Amino acid sequence: NNNGCTPIQYQNPDKIDVSIDKKQDFVFAMGQSGSFTLTVKNDGEPLYIGPITVTDSMPTGFTLNVALANSSNLPDWNCSASTTTQLSCTYVGAFPVPTGALLTPIKVPSSIAAGVLVGRENCASVELSGDVDPSDNRKCITLNIAGIK
Repeated sequence: NNNGCTPIQYQNPDKIDVSIDKKQDFVFAMGQSGSFTLTVKNDGEPLYIGPITVTDSMPTGFTLNVALANSSNLPDWNCSASTTTQLSCTYVGAFPVPTGALLTPIKVPSSIAAGVLVGRENCASVELSGDVDPSDNRKCITLNIAGIK
């Protein structure tokens, strides 16, 4: 129209859906640093509102590198760590997020202590108010640690 009006962007509440994937970037070695990558996908219609929040809790024996986690995920994520075992990130990138879009991956730098037990799991989750399919909002992986079978 010619009235200088901006069209209203409508978020369909029946089609809000995000999912998360988590990958270990490489095999960890005792006493060494490594990282995980978290990827959030918009599985629903275009997203016009947030917040989209991701959390990742380190398992026993793993320590989050807080300084690297806070600085390496800019500008699309605002990450903070309340402790060396809990990372929380809020999406501050551009909206709308198109259907099928992958948000900028989150790098989770961490280190592993000696003596970590076999079969440790590490889980991350994503939250978005109104998500119609929460079954894909949590991803757990069994850690691959060198020399441990």
